[in-house]
Amino acid sequence: MDASLYFNDYKNIVTNSIGVPAIINGIPTIPVYPSNQGSGETYGLELSADLQVNDNWKIITSYSYINFDIKYGAAMADTETIPPTHQFNIRSHLNFAENWELDNILYYMDKIASGNNEIDNYVRFDTRIAYKPNKNWEFSIVGQNLFDDWHQEFFPFQYQPSAEIGRSVYGSIVWKF
Repeated sequence: MDASLYFNDYKNIVTNSIGVPAIINGIPTIPVYPSNQGSGETYGLELSADLQVNDNWKIITSYSYINFDIKYGAAMADTETIPPTHQFNIRSHLNFAENWELDNILYYMDKIASGNNEIDNYVRFDTRIAYKPNKNWEFSIVGQNLFDDWHQEFFPFQYQPSAEIGRSVYGSIVWKF
């Protein structure tokens, strides 16, 4: 088992203030001014535990809680991103027969907020079954995000669109030499 508590105190966080839009040399421009208006604190805890059920089965779990209280100044109030308060996962690694493995992972992610936007909380389940006939070869089938057609995991940023993580199933062949 492992437990961690933490507290962080931040001062003079670099922020950006948006200026008055203008047309400069015929080009529409929105000036951005950096400043050190941000301050705040974060605190939380992280817990994890490993349980070796028997020689062939291991369960690993973790939980984290974070309280995020950062102030970016009045100009940034509508764009503040709040990370998920609660995150949890439990993983099971089972060697259920000679040369066979079964791995299952269940994740919970709390909602993420940014200004007036929000990404809903979600539960994700992944599984993998693998056959290893010897130390050089592995054949596996993996299923990801099996409980949901898709879910969003982060907000778009500038020219980077947000990705929607979809359900997927794929096979893998690994040869180690």
